[in-house]
Amino acid sequence: MQTFHQEYWENLLQLTYPREFTELGFIIPRTSSGDITLSKLETAVKKVQTDKKNQRFAKITILRQNSEGFDKLMEKDRHALQVQKERRSAMASARNELLFSSLGPQTSWVLWLDADIVETPPNLIQDMTSHNKAVKSQND
Repeated sequence: MQTFHQEYWENLLQLTYPREFTELGFIIPRTSSGDITLSKLETAVKKVQTDKKNQRFAKITILRQNSEGFDKLMEKDRHALQVQKERRSAMASARNELLFSSLGPQTSWVLWLDADIVETPPNLIQDMTSHNKAVKSQND
């Protein structure tokens, strides 16, 4: 999570899947922009996690990741073809670290929802899990 978007947080809060079964995980770069993001995220988390017990998430994990320096790139440069292999590799490593730090034996499903996704149906998780099928790539 490079930037904290209030709309993203509000989107998470409007999901109707029971929060007592929902764990959130965030990975934030160790950069100055990451410090700002962390502060805003911690404020939002504290507000939710100290609210009514039935409104709290089961667990929230926040990790700090050493940045590969992509935060210094302008938006158009960050998406340039010549940096994609290195950028995507760094993102995959960060996601793997978060996944392995937060997965537990009780985990049934994982949903990656990038920080710029600010609108989803409230019942997104129920819709996806209702199929009760493993997700496979086309190569499987």
